[in-house]
Amino acid sequence: MDRYPHKIIIQNSVGDSDNPYSDSTFETVFEGRCRCFLDKRSSGTDGEITENSYQVVIPSPNMVDIGENFKVGVKLQHNSGKKWDLVGFVKDFARYDRVCNLYFQVTKDNQISEDIPDE
Repeated sequence: MDRYPHKIIIQNSVGDSDNPYSDSTFETVFEGRCRCFLDKRSSGTDGEITENSYQVVIPSPNMVDIGENFKVGVKLQHNSGKKWDLVGFVKDFARYDRVCNLYFQVTKDNQISEDIPDE
């Protein structure tokens, strides 16, 4: 079993605005392997889209420092298609000895998934 079976892409907005929702151009700052799992699921009622928080463990020593509101796309190991399974915004980032922990939040359906290019 692979310890880091998922793929990840992280993008930063190129514009000078602090609002990632208004920027239309993004550059890829990192692509690699990771392990992703659900950290917290927000409460919601039936028919309502909830916000979910995921933790991603990235073992790469070449991982760049990133900040809040970077865009993240994660492709899970069972996905053989071109689309990313989880797309969201970075909420917290921490670097440890040889791994990085990244928390990101998946907001509403397809809100930002069109910005992450197909693989």
